[in-house]
Amino acid sequence: KNSSTKKVFNIHIQDPKVDLNHFDFIIAPEHDALKGQNIISTKGAIHYLTKEEIDKHTDYLKNRLDTNKDYFLLILGGPTKHYEYTEQNIKIILNLFNDLVNKNNLQGIVIPSMRRSGKEKKFLKNLKKGDRIITKSGVHARINEFDEKNTTCVIDTMAGKLKIEKSAISLELSSNLNT
Repeated sequence: KNSSTKKVFNIHIQDPKVDLNHFDFIIAPEHDALKGQNIISTKGAIHYLTKEEIDKHTDYLKNRLDTNKDYFLLILGGPTKHYEYTEQNIKIILNLFNDLVNKNNLQGIVIPSMRRSGKEKKFLKNLKKGDRIITKSGVHARINEFDEKNTTCVIDTMAGKLKIEKSAISLELSSNLNT
């Protein structure tokens, strides 16, 4: 911004983790507890979905949506350093959501987070050749090799070798296999 000859207006979404004065505005959720003249706090995390975006993609759920009802959308964020979902928390959230949907005669839509927990990231990072794993689709295998970017791996199954994304490996199903 400082080196540009043009007028630049800099807005950052979420906590930038650097000096806040580098930005004209920072838009961040209240739970980030940022303070300053250039901070705009939101009740929750910003997301990109708009009613137009949802309407534009209704064909994806066309057979499941009741077009005579208004939609009630729950965008369920992933675990953070402030909040770790438990099965009990998820049940409470979904029961409250379901009660609101039924009470108000709405069409409920839940969009889950794709964010991985720190535990899952550590698990995937620490996988090594020879480890036994189970994929999220239930394939039992042993890791044979990793690609140079360490995002995919070749696994040995009873049916032969397969190349898969590391993200397809299940932490829950695999975690007790190599202990």
